[in-house]
Amino acid sequence: MEQISTKWQRLVLLLLPLALCTVVYWHGLNCWFIQDDFAWLGLKDEWKTFPELLRTLFQPMAQGTIRPISERAYFMVFRELFDLNAFPYHLIVFLTQFANLILLNTIAARLTNSSMAGFVAATLWCLNSVLAGPMSWTSSYNQILCSFVILLAFYFFHQYTVTGLRKYYVWQWIIFLVGFGVLEENVVYPALAVAYSMLFARKYAVSALCMFPASILYAVVHNAYSKGAHQGIYAVEFGPQTITTLLKYWTYSVWPSKLDSFVVYDPRVATFMIGAFSLAILSFLVLQNWKEPAALFGMAWFLIAIEPYLLLPNRISAYYPVVPTIGLSLLAASAMQWAWGKSVITRAVTLVLALSFAIPSSYAAWAECREARVRSQVVKNLVMSIDRLSDNQRTRHIFLQGIDDELFRQAIHNSPFRLLRLQHVYIAPSDAQKLTPWNEFKDYSAFSPPESVVLQHLENGSGIVLRFENLRITNVTSAYRAVLRQRIKDNGLPQRIDPGDVLFQDYLKDGWHQIEDQHRWMSQQASFTISGKHGPGQALHIDAMCATEQQVDAPFLMTATISGKTIGQPIRIDRCDSEVDLSFPLPSPSEQIEVTLSLNKASKFPPDTRALGLVIRRIEIR
Repeated sequence: MEQISTKWQRLVLLLLPLALCTVVYWHGLNCWFIQDDFAWLGLKDEWKTFPELLRTLFQPMAQGTIRPISERAYFMVFRELFDLNAFPYHLIVFLTQFANLILLNTIAARLTNSSMAGFVAATLWCLNSVLAGPMSWTSSYNQILCSFVILLAFYFFHQYTVTGLRKYYVWQWIIFLVGFGVLEENVVYPALAVAYSMLFARKYAVSALCMFPASILYAVVHNAYSKGAHQGIYAVEFGPQTITTLLKYWTYSVWPSKLDSFVVYDPRVATFMIGAFSLAILSFLVLQNWKEPAALFGMAWFLIAIEPYLLLPNRISAYYPVVPTIGLSLLAASAMQWAWGKSVITRAVTLVLALSFAIPSSYAAWAECREARVRSQVVKNLVMSIDRLSDNQRTRHIFLQGIDDELFRQAIHNSPFRLLRLQHVYIAPSDAQKLTPWNEFKDYSAFSPPESVVLQHLENGSGIVLRFENLRITNVTSAYRAVLRQRIKDNGLPQRIDPGDVLFQDYLKDGWHQIEDQHRWMSQQASFTISGKHGPGQALHIDAMCATEQQVDAPFLMTATISGKTIGQPIRIDRCDSEVDLSFPLPSPSEQIEVTLSLNKASKFPPDTRALGLVIRRIEIR
């Protein structure tokens, strides 16, 4: 590739990837919120004091992650400034990515001594479809911000090795340490610095090695602090599956994984192209890596940066290779620079390979962002339609029809309505019954009350049913009430009661305290009414717990009676650090039963004068 001499030409090469980024990911700027966004947006409402702020910023969340900058502070500050206007959230993502492209452009140009190679590296990374997720979904901003932190830290380290000025080394350390508040992947940075030192500046290898203790300390403390969080699909595993996971991420990095969602083509095309790209890269590394340290460093960058994700073989995501693909872009730019000095045929083959990657990948990225925009706008229409309800409607219990699997996963799952100060929005029972099992959701009862409870609220005017269809909300209370009346005749009272939900207030009798943060305390004795219908082997289950402060009063004995007659044996609760399932046998089936729960003692915590028994989470016949 020819050197670019003038400042204007260099400026064009710096800005052109930014323009391409804007075109490819334009729809991402106009996306709204989905999924985890609603959980993070709610953080602003979870603290009032400074200790609560610290807990909100640093307590482990989302599989034990601790990301105070890229998730907690990002959403809390922007929610305070812009509330539910999503555009500024996405704008900062784009601005950060622009900075990333300029940094990569500059770094690659210096490592290859070619401004054109810097441009190629930035362009190829910009067009890689792995960026589509973070460029359209605000919850994955951590990938873009982590790229910025690592690129900026490396930029300063490179400056340090070139100039010998200590200030650049200090700045690199500052950025590196800040990165631990962005994403766990930051731990790989010292290895990247060491790889660079060994290839370009060996006398600075010790300076790079000095950063390893910080990463090791962070890993130890983080794992101890979030102990027990890595379970299920986030379980850490190392074995033969590690190679399979690496190959999976390699294919995501060199070929758009979701292209078949937007274009119909023979799957053998993808297999051929992945093989062609892999063979070209491998051949170049084997034949030229001793002459092209930038290419070898690019490959090392990919392998080092992808390593943390290889330990999670059960949780593979298409956007995890965002930081690793920076290395592949550098490698590809180095290969193209080498090829440009060879024959016309070599140039042509290299250009064909580059375009064969860039065209389908950029289209897949554009289409994925467009799809994300459409999906998020459906969620926005639902949420904001509820927000526009009259004050009279907002004070009622709202039951939603038209909620399918997609809407549940994109919105309802993370309770978006609490951001509107609406606590009593539910899925209509008829819709909840149609939802398919998903992850931990085999039972949607937490999102949908029994039909008998819904009917009771529709009859007394404290509830309304709204149908979401064709991006509009329609009040269908009368029609839904008529249907429920017919269906309820044979069902009677509910078989489940959630004391912490005001919907079930009428089924609770004497001995209950007021609802506190979606739970409710019983006194030393408390009663409730529930359906007496049950099948063979079913029992009355009480999900309960005592507070840690009550441990001094343990053990507790729980007794259950029906019409004054004790059922089963008293159950002993010894510890107050976890929820317990108390099971009592049931008498012969009947239309309804009134149950009284009694404890051998209650607790008091002055100045609170209440007699506190247990926190009752759920009462259910199953």
